[in-house]
Amino acid sequence: MIFFHEVHEDCFKPTAITTTITITIVTIATIKIKATTAAIATIKITATTTAIATIVTIATLTTMTMTMTTITVAIAIIATTPIVA
Repeated sequence: MIFFHEVHEDCFKPTAITTTITITIVTIATIKIKATTAAIATIKITATTTAIATIVTIATLTTMTMTMTTITVAIAIIATTPIVA
């Protein structure tokens, strides 16, 4: 009976280890996704801000020949463009 009891305990040990590893991997993956999402969001904001500054400068240089609608559309296109981090 003691022999079977020891085998029974051993059966649970690998399962516990596997579960711990799985949880760790999932946590790391989640953190990575969150970090990447935050990075992409930051890049998008930076890119959009730079683009707005450039568009406004161009519009000013061309004596405001570019209408506000054109600027808005251009900004919308930049903001929705996917950026690969």
